[in-house]
Amino acid sequence: MLDTGNFVLAIRNSTYLWQSFDHPTDTILPTQTLNINSSLFAKLTATNYSEGRFKFTLGSCGNLMLFTINYPFKSIISAYWSLQTGNGFQVIFNQSGSIYLAAKNGSMLGSVLPETVQTQDVYQRATLDYDGVLRHYTHQKETDSSSDWYTFNFMPLNICTVIKESIGGGACGFNRLGKHEDAAHTNCSCPPSYIPVDQDDERKGCKQNFAPHSCDKVSSEADIFEFQELPNTDWPGGNYERLRSVNKEQCKQSCLVDCFCAAALFHKGSCFGPRPQRG
Repeated sequence: MLDTGNFVLAIRNSTYLWQSFDHPTDTILPTQTLNINSSLFAKLTATNYSEGRFKFTLGSCGNLMLFTINYPFKSIISAYWSLQTGNGFQVIFNQSGSIYLAAKNGSMLGSVLPETVQTQDVYQRATLDYDGVLRHYTHQKETDSSSDWYTFNFMPLNICTVIKESIGGGACGFNRLGKHEDAAHTNCSCPPSYIPVDQDDERKGCKQNFAPHSCDKVSSEADIFEFQELPNTDWPGGNYERLRSVNKEQCKQSCLVDCFCAAALFHKGSCFGPRPQRG
């Protein structure tokens, strides 16, 4: 094991037969590079290290991208961040802490996480976390080993707003609400009267904890349902109806009498009726 964190298998003349830096998982370290067709995969959950729902990759076309992944099939859904130059050759994490995309001649094409660490008294790592955020962490060398890693920098700045795909589970999973709280945490929670599909995998989404509105009833079931308001909340994509020039009560009523309506979004006199979908 080298001081860089690279675990190597070498022969007597110091030629490497194998090195862990060539096989990254979710983390890269200073002096490590990502070459064309190399990737970082986020782990599935905080405690499950299987390949998860997000991927950071330098493609064969030279573009660097963050993708959402269709778990467990590992197929790409869509990009939610990109550095498209067409001639990227390596992602470099230098000892100063800067992470950037370089051309074949070594020139910098664009920054990923540009801020540099001003001291050599810290350990560093960059990890694609299970919430899809690429974070640059530092840890004081002289402190107790049990102390926490500090989030020095991260991207994208708000994972909840950059993922705008029309399919897939979004940042938090189907029927789940996401809230970007700070650099270290993205909060995903179920709406009222919904419960997690899987307590061990929050991004698997949420399911109804009540009997759904039936479309088979002769009479309307509007009187047995009620609304719970969620201020400052959006449910992007999937709207199948829009009513204009209505007030909030009219918006609620239009959803209550529609057996396909799961939520109503009211904004500046417009009412949007989405089906159950991603968070």
